[in-house]
Amino acid sequence: MPTYYFELGHQPHISIAEILFTLSKEEYDATIEKETKQYIIVSTKRILDTPQIMAKLGGTKKISEAIPKTEGSIQDRIIEYLQQTTPEGKIHFSLSGEGAKPFALQVKKELKALGRSVRFIEAKNTATIKNNSLIRKQGDLLNIKDTLFVTRAIQPFEDFAKRDYGRPRSDDKSGMLPPKLAKILINLSEIQPNETLLDAFCGSGTVLMEALSSGIQHIIGTDISIRAVRDSEANMSWLEEQVDTNATVTIFQHDATTKTKKIAENTIDAIVSEPYMGKPLTGKEGKQLLTKQAKELRQLFVKTFKQFHRIVKPGGIIIFIVPQFHFHNEWITINCKNDIEQLGFTNIPLTKDSESLLYRRAGQHIGRSIWKWEKN
Repeated sequence: MPTYYFELGHQPHISIAEILFTLSKEEYDATIEKETKQYIIVSTKRILDTPQIMAKLGGTKKISEAIPKTEGSIQDRIIEYLQQTTPEGKIHFSLSGEGAKPFALQVKKELKALGRSVRFIEAKNTATIKNNSLIRKQGDLLNIKDTLFVTRAIQPFEDFAKRDYGRPRSDDKSGMLPPKLAKILINLSEIQPNETLLDAFCGSGTVLMEALSSGIQHIIGTDISIRAVRDSEANMSWLEEQVDTNATVTIFQHDATTKTKKIAENTIDAIVSEPYMGKPLTGKEGKQLLTKQAKELRQLFVKTFKQFHRIVKPGGIIIFIVPQFHFHNEWITINCKNDIEQLGFTNIPLTKDSESLLYRRAGQHIGRSIWKWEKN
């Protein structure tokens, strides 16, 4: 049974949920064999198309494949593997995992004794792997409990950075959804390429851009702010010049809490949105102010879901971020679950242990609680 190592991003619980939803969607029938805060090891019933899977993911740093075990020590097996993958010319390899460097230096010494030219590279990050072409050379190795893995794909970090910092328009004042998180949200929706995705709070277009780069064919963005609409239009035009796509993209100004004739009833397959999150926080706000803001946002979200129920197809999915505010040692949350259920939606738990997933960077005063809903 093929076995794979997934190195997780800085929000591992969210990365794991994304991996499992994506592998399930692709019908790989995956089982987690081991889970830590840094990685998971997964077995599948068929071989993964690792570059394709990596291109879909937002929260995984690299994917490595287990090399079938042979006789001998891990050191002997590494030497045998490197000789097989590079029968001629200079061997380039890196090694990480338990006791990696002593193993690697001994491997280098023995290969030189066999008359081979060899270079050991300390791959401290995926940039090192990319810059030394170790994927093509099949030379980035990992040892976990005497199981040897070879890296097959790494996160396209340069593409994410370009869509994040290279876009023509941004709105630092209002804050921007990180592109990797936007990609994760799209994957959690399990939308198919030929379906229609809506971001009803599109801002400068991060979700729209990640949907386009993911191959979604029908994309709609709306926002109450005309500046946001213009920013999204500019960013999508910029991206469309760089990717091969025949997608239809529609962006227009609209208040998500009201009806629009531009979107017909029961036509949207999935909504992926980070809504208005309230006024930017400094950390000095009092509990009363934060509680008031939570109450106002609850009303906004309930009104929004009333409109979502009108335009989403039966069985359609909504991935929606609900903010929560950190005050001293507690969270002030927005309790709109019952309201949304009464409107005709069912909550789909994102893991076996929790209804939602909390995304929060250290030091931030606001958390993003990710929820998944299905229209009844």
